[in-house]
Amino acid sequence: MLLTLLLAGSLVNAPSVDEILERAIEVQRLHEEAGNEVKYDYAFLSITEKLDRNGNVKEVEERLFESNHIEAVAYERLVEKDGKPLTEKELKREAKRERNFRKKIAKGEARHNDAEERVDFNEQLIARYDFELEDTRDLSGRKTYVLSYKPKPGKLPQKKRMDRLLNKTTGSLWIDAETFQIARIEFELTDRVRLWWGMLGSISQMKGTFMRQPVSEDIDIWLPERANFYIQGRVLFRSLHIRQKVAWSDFKRRDSQVAASPSSESPEKLR
Repeated sequence: MLLTLLLAGSLVNAPSVDEILERAIEVQRLHEEAGNEVKYDYAFLSITEKLDRNGNVKEVEERLFESNHIEAVAYERLVEKDGKPLTEKELKREAKRERNFRKKIAKGEARHNDAEERVDFNEQLIARYDFELEDTRDLSGRKTYVLSYKPKPGKLPQKKRMDRLLNKTTGSLWIDAETFQIARIEFELTDRVRLWWGMLGSISQMKGTFMRQPVSEDIDIWLPERANFYIQGRVLFRSLHIRQKVAWSDFKRRDSQVAASPSSESPEKLR
């Protein structure tokens, strides 16, 4: 009873779920139209742990990338593997990858996010879920609205590969109360998802967290901070069981090259 009263008290004067989502969608639309993400270069660290059937770590792969933008298209260049500079063979492979990327740009084919994998935060996305305002919480010293979500009953849109996952995902969406930027997303797969009708395999478990933060010089510009993923399944007759940690840091504006605030989970802290 006490917990119920405390939760109810934290939501006094809070906007409705529809109002929060409408404002968040509009903010995201303006963010993308302004091209805020392509205004910055950054460092990107990915640590992937391959797990055995009992969840024990059997192999760790660490990769550090540095981004730049080639004709306003983000490109992430591999600069280190497992904490060591690339070998001559790896450097040649990376040079070839960049040449191929530039060729795609020249043909108008290069995109940082493939259309099949990209998830846009818009009206079409939220229409497939039921949302509920659960609480307001402090996140990194900022008031945040926490909305839980789950797939609506019945048949949901399935026009691209990513829809198979989205239609079976539940979790929570954390939205900054001042700027209405997305600050945190938590998600978990509720059921097995088959890949290409099971011919390529399936994903039995998947969950993760994705976080964003404001850059230091502009509270209205938010960029990725860190992410954690856990995936278990089978792909092409091979088991897939991994845990991945990702951190973005050292953001620098491309026009001024002035450093923005680094990620709170810097590459050094992830190691």
